[in-house]
Amino acid sequence: NMSLSTSQTNVVCNGGSDGSIDLSVSGGSGSYTYSWSNGATTQDLTSLSAGTYTVTVTDAVCSITSTSTVTITEPAALSVSVQSVGSSTVCSGSTVTLNMSTYASPANTYQWNDANGPISGANTSSYDASVSGTYSLTVTTPDGCTATSSGFAVSIVSMTPPTGLSTSN
Repeated sequence: NMSLSTSQTNVVCNGGSDGSIDLSVSGGSGSYTYSWSNGATTQDLTSLSAGTYTVTVTDAVCSITSTSTVTITEPAALSVSVQSVGSSTVCSGSTVTLNMSTYASPANTYQWNDANGPISGANTSSYDASVSGTYSLTVTTPDGCTATSSGFAVSIVSMTPPTGLSTSN
């Protein structure tokens, strides 16, 4: 008789391809061929995305086969969205406080961005914007998974007093 055992490494980040399957075969003649559902013919698989993989192992001498199925999983997609505390349009001299609108884990790292890229020193889950523009937040988990919010527009309204006004009675 031939017996198969597997150990697996699941995908670390959603959409990644760093999963693997380690296949061990015991019994039979010791001379095996491997046929995986993804077309691979090696004993072990690496660089896998989430999915179900089936292997058929054939003993080359005894012509017996055995099959095993492994499901590689991945975490849910990381979702980041941003909201303002109050209005996103304020007068000059004021700021718009931007927050991550979902749970902000202290284990994650945060980076606020504007049209010029990452904002130096803006690495908490909230940011006080004092300049008009579009801001986004990039979140990185301890596993190295990242996600960036869509852009959030902030308007800082600057009023210039009119000149040359006169009145007459």
